[in-house]
Amino acid sequence: MKPEIFKGIANCVNNFDGNYSDCFDNLCKLYPDILPETLKSIMNKCSCQNNKKNLWKCQKNSTMLYSQFLEATSTNFPVGFVAKLAKKYGVEPLAVANVLLQEENKCNGGSTKMWHLIKDTSLINNQYLAHETFLCTLLDFSYSPIGNVIKKRTGYEYEVKIHTELKKHGLSFRTEYDLRKQLYMKTPDILLDVPIAVNNSIVRWIESKALFADEPTHKQYCQEQYFTYFDSFGPGLVIYWFGFLDGIVQPGENRYIVHDKFPDNFLKLEI
Repeated sequence: MKPEIFKGIANCVNNFDGNYSDCFDNLCKLYPDILPETLKSIMNKCSCQNNKKNLWKCQKNSTMLYSQFLEATSTNFPVGFVAKLAKKYGVEPLAVANVLLQEENKCNGGSTKMWHLIKDTSLINNQYLAHETFLCTLLDFSYSPIGNVIKKRTGYEYEVKIHTELKKHGLSFRTEYDLRKQLYMKTPDILLDVPIAVNNSIVRWIESKALFADEPTHKQYCQEQYFTYFDSFGPGLVIYWFGFLDGIVQPGENRYIVHDKFPDNFLKLEI
C-alpha cells in the first residue's frame, strides 16, 4: 500500500466522530477497492496508537473521572457515559472503564484483578459501573475479551490457510508446536522440511501474520522474531495477509522476503 493511501485511512479514523461500526462503514465507502480486513486492521492499529498516546491523561485524572462518574450516577445517569468520556480523552472505552474500576476498587479496599471484572462484569458491585463496563466491552474492539477472541480466531484461521496451501503443493513442514517439542525458544509458524525458492530467494521458514503491517509494526517483529528465526533456521518468508506499507523492507535485505499471500510460483529445492 502506498504511504499516502495509508495516511488517508489513518486520518479518517483519527478524525471520525462516531463509533467503530460507523467508522468502518465510512472507510468501506471511501476505499471500496481495499479489503475490509485491511481496513479493520488499520483501524485497530490507529486505535491502539491513540490509546497508548493518550492513556496517561486518564490515569493522571483518575480521581476526577471517578468523581464525575459518581456525580452522574446520582442524577439522571446517561447510558454510554463512560464511552463518551473515552471519546473525549481519545482512548478506547475499556481504558476509561479500567481507570474507574481501579478507583472503585481502591475506595472499597478491594484487591480483585481488573481483568477479571472486565471479563465478568457481574462481579462489579456498582450496578452503573457494571453496566457501563459491559457496554464498553461491546464497543471496544482492541482490548475487550471479544476483541481478543476475534484476533486469536483470525490468526488461527490464517495459520490453517497456510497449512492447507502447503499440503496442496505437497510441501512437508513442521509447525511451531512441533518445534517447541524440540525445545526451540522462538519458533516460526512453519519450518519447511525441504526449502523452496521464491524469486531467487531461499525460504526455509514461514511466518503468518493476519494483519496489515506499517513500518513500526514490521520493525518490532523483525527485532522480536524474524532476525532470531534467521539465526536459527536461515532465510524465510513473512506473509502479511492484510497487506503492508510500501518500503518497509530495506534494500538488500536477505534474511526474509515479504508477501501478502503464499506465492503462486516457487521452486522446490532438493537437498
